[in-house]
Amino acid sequence: MSASASPAFEDAALPQRAGKSAISRRKPNDGTSLAPTGAATAERCGPAWFQGWSVPAVGALVFALAAIFYVANGVAPVIYDDNEGLYAGAVREMQQQGEWLVPTNNGLPRIQKPILTYWAMLVSTSVFGVNEFAVRMPNALATAAWIWATFLIGTALRGVRHGVMSAAVLASMLGTFVFTHLVQPEPFLATFLSLAVYCFIRAWQANADPDLAPTAGRWFLGAWACMALGSMSKGLHGALYPMGIVLISMVLWPQARRFYRPFFTLAGVGIFLLIVVPWYVALEAKLPGFVRDHFLNEQFGHATNSRYPSTTRGVSFLAFYLQHLIFWSPWVLAAPAALLIWWRRRTEARKALTDAPASARAAAANAPWPLDLFVARTLTVWVALTFISLSFSKVQDYYAMSCWGAVALFLAWPWTGEVRVSRWFTFTPGAILGIAGVALLVLALGFGHSFAPSPEGAAVADTANRDTFANALAGLPTGAWESFIPLMIGAGAAMLLGGGAAMYFAWRQHLTPAFTAITLVMGVMLSLATCGFAIMSPNFSLAEQSRMINQAAPVPADALVACESEQNVGSSLLFYLNHRVHWVNALPHNDFATRVLGQGAELYLNTGTLLPHWVSNKRVFLIVEQSRQDFWRKTLSVTRKAPHVLGTAGSRVVLVNYQPAAVNAKSSGANR
Repeated sequence: MSASASPAFEDAALPQRAGKSAISRRKPNDGTSLAPTGAATAERCGPAWFQGWSVPAVGALVFALAAIFYVANGVAPVIYDDNEGLYAGAVREMQQQGEWLVPTNNGLPRIQKPILTYWAMLVSTSVFGVNEFAVRMPNALATAAWIWATFLIGTALRGVRHGVMSAAVLASMLGTFVFTHLVQPEPFLATFLSLAVYCFIRAWQANADPDLAPTAGRWFLGAWACMALGSMSKGLHGALYPMGIVLISMVLWPQARRFYRPFFTLAGVGIFLLIVVPWYVALEAKLPGFVRDHFLNEQFGHATNSRYPSTTRGVSFLAFYLQHLIFWSPWVLAAPAALLIWWRRRTEARKALTDAPASARAAAANAPWPLDLFVARTLTVWVALTFISLSFSKVQDYYAMSCWGAVALFLAWPWTGEVRVSRWFTFTPGAILGIAGVALLVLALGFGHSFAPSPEGAAVADTANRDTFANALAGLPTGAWESFIPLMIGAGAAMLLGGGAAMYFAWRQHLTPAFTAITLVMGVMLSLATCGFAIMSPNFSLAEQSRMINQAAPVPADALVACESEQNVGSSLLFYLNHRVHWVNALPHNDFATRVLGQGAELYLNTGTLLPHWVSNKRVFLIVEQSRQDFWRKTLSVTRKAPHVLGTAGSRVVLVNYQPAAVNAKSSGANR
């Protein structure tokens, strides 16, 4: 990248290269003290209470606080449908069968993703039992590790103050909390990608110091190990993104070419293969055709939007990018200040280089970079590569979250006080937060009565139409928000008080207290969000329907359970139900087991093949959307067994082919 296209994280790197700064001549930080990684005052070493602490000690504190917050919030809600139900259901079955090699859903192999996430959940459920808390704990700890890795990168970039603030920004982003609260491999992938980048940083740091130079190779080996673990979390993304960072950097900059050549070693490749290959070999031996289908159809197919059959409905690219303004809230409000700081530093750097003698400019062109410039350019390539690569796939809301740590590093910049900007830039986020709090209080207290209960049968939109962040919110009727009024009052009060405190401190240019106020507000709001998840769980989970069926048919052999949906739409059944599930009017070839191995075809029914079961002597439980209830009443009423309602929760109702002793048709208050 040329000087005219300096990355967004780059600050005064150009004059440093031209010999204007002592950064390029200093001894690199060995990572064990709070000496900043660039020329700075003691203020950049962090708040006063961190003085005398080592970087590992501060990092341990960051990890502990993040772990406590995320683990504590993992107690609720029930397991949701889609990814969470698929992973939780597989772990439940693996525990029951003593299986550690092949994940299964509904008794059939579920091998869309590698095994590492399942292993973490198996360890947790072995210790704490098969429950929601144990299932979510590995995700919470992986999120804390991701936050800790972001702290390490921030410390290398501009000192421990920036590291702590970057970790806090990432931890308190709305999107981070929402998407790591759901069981899926993204937090593991983000952690290992971040650690791979950190290994690159430490290798660069070691390479610049003759005393540490022999350790650079070890950090490269560490990067290979992190790439392997990332690959075992979600797929080859874990290796391709770090490899892309390396190759793109080598193409753009001669300094990177010299630095990364030792990265490509047989030892590194050997470590990668040693971690990744055994599970794939074992599964291919047990399930012939797995490797081909897994890599070509599941991984390459998803990346290029060519998977067969296509079962996911992605969001538009415009919505995908705009939603990040919500996902990065509230810290995205600091983006104008961060951009202003970057522009000032870039302008100063270019002017200093222009004013330097020609000999100095020539020397700077190929001189080794200071550490902070290397970190800045690495992070820029990482973010750009992530978002550009997603242009070829059918994106989901959370697909770019593995690079959000780099974004957090940028958004934390204005709060460090490293470069002074107008107080209005740091005052405005608190003001907007306070105004939003007032609006929320007015809405809850003044217009809460308008959240009237919805008519019976109009609880929510069909589950299949609530498969993205925006659709999940838009699919809820006005009445469903009535249960949120107490939470809205609590959130509004927190935003008003915290926003007011942030405004006060920012106006007096006390950035650390202002930053802390906003962080604490988000801690309160995210904890309230956990309560909101619990309130709305009937709309996103079949846990209540499972309870009804388990109670009505305690002996699985005496009943048949059918659900009119794709497996992912009703996947929470796999965790809660004590019966095998039959899927009605679903795609039978969606899974590897039915598509390649020819297993499980009997679990897929259509309207015609369901009828013989309905008129049999077995108790049949049919879960359908309320919008489909009239269709099924007409279809099943022509048989000698008219359908009856066992119960309703959210948008889904349980129909049975017998007269229930007691009807549980009352919907949850959150669904009104």
